[in-house]
This record gives sequence, C-alpha cells and structure tokens, in this order.
Amino acid sequence: MREYSLSSSQLKSFRRKSVLTYYLLGFLLYGFTIAILVLYILGAIYYSKNSASLAFLSFVYGNYWLTILFFIILATALLVPFTFLYRHVYNKKNRKFHQKYLELIFNECHYNEVNYAFRKKTLDKNLFKEMEEYINVKEMESKYVLSDANPKRYFEYHQVLYKKEQKNKKSGVLLIYRNTNYLEGFLQIRTKGEPLKRNYLEKDILRFGFTRHTGLQAFEVYSTLGSLTYNYEKKEVASKIEELKNFLHSDFVITRVGSVITIFFEGFEFNLTNGLKNSYHQSDFDAKVDALLRLHELVDGVIDELLTSH
Repeated sequence: MREYSLSSSQLKSFRRKSVLTYYLLGFLLYGFTIAILVLYILGAIYYSKNSASLAFLSFVYGNYWLTILFFIILATALLVPFTFLYRHVYNKKNRKFHQKYLELIFNECHYNEVNYAFRKKTLDKNLFKEMEEYINVKEMESKYVLSDANPKRYFEYHQVLYKKEQKNKKSGVLLIYRNTNYLEGFLQIRTKGEPLKRNYLEKDILRFGFTRHTGLQAFEVYSTLGSLTYNYEKKEVASKIEELKNFLHSDFVITRVGSVITIFFEGFEFNLTNGLKNSYHQSDFDAKVDALLRLHELVDGVIDELLTSH
C-alpha cells in the first residue's frame, strides 16, 4: 500500500477542526441547558425555604406538580431546538467532510493519471433496459454516476439499485464503456447464471465451454459469435478477469455487444469516504485511493483483452 501523507494530513486536520467545532457547540448548547435547569431546581429549593418572601414566584413554585410541569416545559423548550440545531450543524460539517474526503482522494488519483469525478446523472434508458435482460435483473435504477476519464478511455460507473430473485432491491455497479470497435454480435462472460434474453439480432445466444488450460472454464460464457468465440480462449483474457474477480469479491457479468462493453458488479457498492463519527486512520485513506487506482487498472486490463481478442 502506498502512502499519501500530505493529503491524509490535510484531511486529518480538516476533520479535527470540524469535530472540535461540533463538540464545542454541543458543550455550549447543552451546557447552557443544564445550567438553566440546575438554576431552576435551585430556585425551587430556595423557594421552599423562603416561600413567604418569594410569594411573587408562587405561580412557578407554589404547587409541586405545577413545578414539575414547568420544569418539563422548560427542558423541552430548550432541548428540542438545540438538538435540531446541533444535528443541523453536524450534518453540515459531515457533508463538508465527505466533500473534502472525495476531493483529496480524487486529487491523489489524478496525480496518478486516473481522473475520477461525479457526473450529472443522464440515463440511456434503452441501454439499461437491454442490460436488465442480458444480465438477468429487474428494475435497475441509477443513483449516481462516477466517471473515469483519461486520454485513452472514458468509463461510467453507475451506482445502481436492482432486483434479482429477492423482493428487496440491492446495490450494484454498472460500468459502461462505449468504443469504436464494433462487435457484430453478443459476448458475455459471467461468474454464474445466464442471460434472460436468448437471442441477439436473430441469432441464438449459446453457452460455450472451454478447456482447462485457458482458465475460462471457471466462468459462464454466452455468445452469438459461433466459432469466433474461441478467439477469447486465451490465458491473458482469463488472467485479467480472474484478477478482477479476486479484487471485487463479488459476482459480475461482462457483456460486449455492438459498440458497448459493460461490467456489472453484483451486490457491490462504492465506499469512498467515512463520516465524522468514524475514527480516522491514514491507512483507511490510503486504502481507498489504492482501491480506486487498482479498479481502474483491472477494468482497463479486461477491456484491453476483450478488444484485442476479436
């Protein structure tokens, strides 16, 4: 793991200031509330010993149950707005911390010639509908889009929600890469399962088997390319896909159709930052940067092999 000391130090300093401000506000707000309530209780005690001379306070302390009621009203009147203010300040500080975290992570990636950025969410609804059938999932929707742009290629990572066999939606990532190397057909390599759609451009989508020495026998391969499918029967292809599998620790579906290559990471969710309430360790920051750089390297390697195999 590489170290990104300068960025990590900046983030640590930013977090320290944010947490200090947050706790200082809490101390002032709740300290003031406690002080007022303590004074109220001391006033009740003093009134009980000097009720004759403090008759003008009888409407507050003259009745035991009325005193309790006033205490509850006073506590509520102070604690409710202060709690809302406290949470508002925390949420604001937390958002800024997430933004700073992302800024510094993306900066480190940029220094390594990998350019990640959030993009406006624009959907190719037809492509999403097609991919649902090819991947065999339902109701896929994009939450946000993370791009990876460099002089060589432009990737879009859609953080998505989808349904499979279960009733509840789960998280996944759909990577989309559009290229000029048009494929006259359909190819899919997946860790398990099969596509829902059974044909492409009036050709049947068939399952292909591979010999042991290629490594592709560990995956499910579907294609309309006929014998040309065996162009992908290379150790280099299997090696790159196996590396991606070991990195993701999740099932995935690689699909090449027409001028689009997609990789669907099943059950995967980006974990790009931590919140203010999480303890901070430089190793966490370093690991997140390394993970993004490694993801770029692996995806780029898989796509290189797919494009040069046909």
